[in-house]
Amino acid sequence: MSQLDLSWDVVDEWWPRYTSGLTGELIELHDVLRELNEQWEASACPFDVDPLTINWTTDIPQSGPLRTNQEENWSRWLAQLIRDSKGAFTTAVFDTEFDPQALQVQCEKAFQDEQVHDRRVDIIAQSANRGVTVEVKIEDEHYEKTGEAAYLAEKNDPRDRTWAHYLLLPKRKNNELQGSFGDRVRETGSQIRIDPMNPEERHVAVLYWSDVARAIRHAILIDAEPSDHWCASGYLFTTLIEQRIMDCYPLSTIERVQTERVGISDVTRLQAIDPADQLAHLKTIHKEVQHA
Repeated sequence: MSQLDLSWDVVDEWWPRYTSGLTGELIELHDVLRELNEQWEASACPFDVDPLTINWTTDIPQSGPLRTNQEENWSRWLAQLIRDSKGAFTTAVFDTEFDPQALQVQCEKAFQDEQVHDRRVDIIAQSANRGVTVEVKIEDEHYEKTGEAAYLAEKNDPRDRTWAHYLLLPKRKNNELQGSFGDRVRETGSQIRIDPMNPEERHVAVLYWSDVARAIRHAILIDAEPSDHWCASGYLFTTLIEQRIMDCYPLSTIERVQTERVGISDVTRLQAIDPADQLAHLKTIHKEVQHA
């Protein structure tokens, strides 16, 4: 018997004990995904199954249509969804009603200034009387420049627009967010905001990738975005957000962990990921669509 066979014998003995503690949540997660599949099939959108039905959890960041280790790629895809939205998605995410006919969206817009550091805004969206900036973060934890970048976007705007500024990050980075801003992080109602430290900064609202995924799902499921092209792009983007950023279990993994033999990647995921957050995320979506 090889050393590899011996190591699998150890896993086989340990695995049922380990998964028994997760069984309840995994069964519930499986049921919720089945219910979501029924919602997708009953909807008027072009898709009949949930984005989490397909497994895109490969450990190779260069695989698939997006190099997931490069934040610029996430920014550009999100910018495209903002640019092509007819209003339902952008209103849900940014609580801002853009005029789709007058909307302009730019990526990596650079601003130079004599008073503060030169800054680059990941996404800047502007319509006739509204403006939004988004600092896009995945693993990078340098959040401090967000307020200054927001200030420069407003300072260099020749029009009298109403502005909103966002820092987009994974919810698992909350501790790093608190470490960057301390008591400047405040909860106001359902929103988390970062207070400016000086006049050369602006208030910034915290936006989570789960919020983006939920808004995309909702817009597609209730047929609020009329373009099939937008829906197709949003569907794939949601699949990547939930599996690559939020670490959601795909349906195939949930079904496989009940078997006797599993892959090393399954063991690693079940050690690192608590299903509770995914359950809360999917239950919220299911409830919102039911009451739409």
